[in-house]
Amino acid sequence: MLQFDWEEVNGLTITEILADHPCKLSDGTFSAEALYFVNLIGIIEIVVNWDTDELIIRLLKTLGNKRFLTDINSHFNVVGKRLAWSWEAKNYLGYSDMFLLAFGEVVPKALQPQLAFIGAASSISVLSMSPLHMTEPAPK
Repeated sequence: MLQFDWEEVNGLTITEILADHPCKLSDGTFSAEALYFVNLIGIIEIVVNWDTDELIIRLLKTLGNKRFLTDINSHFNVVGKRLAWSWEAKNYLGYSDMFLLAFGEVVPKALQPQLAFIGAASSISVLSMSPLHMTEPAPK
C-alpha cells in the first residue's frame, strides 16, 4: 500500500538502488526482503508484510540504522532515470501485493510499467516488464 503522495517523487531521478537481504534464486530470479530507491528528496522503501505478503511503500528521509544494505544498481537499469507512473494491484483477497513502476519523461514510455514488485513468501520478487508485441492481428 502506497503511504505517501506519489506526486512528491514523480519526475525525480533515481541515484541508487539498495536491497536488504537480496537473493538470487535457483532459477536465476531476484528477490529481497526490502528495496530502497534513492532520489534527491529521500528514499522510496518497498517492504513486505510477513503476515499478509502485502507490499508497503513508504517515503523515507534517511535510511536511519539500515547499515547492511547491498548496492544492486547493476541489477536494475534505472539509475539515472526519472520516476514516472506507479500502480498498485490488489489480489482477489484485497491485499496490495503488487506494485508497478515506470521510468521516463516522454509518453508512452513514462506510462509503460517497466518493473513489477510482487509480495510472496515473505519476500519481494522483481519482474522486468515489456510490452506484448503481436505478430498478427488480434482476433475479432
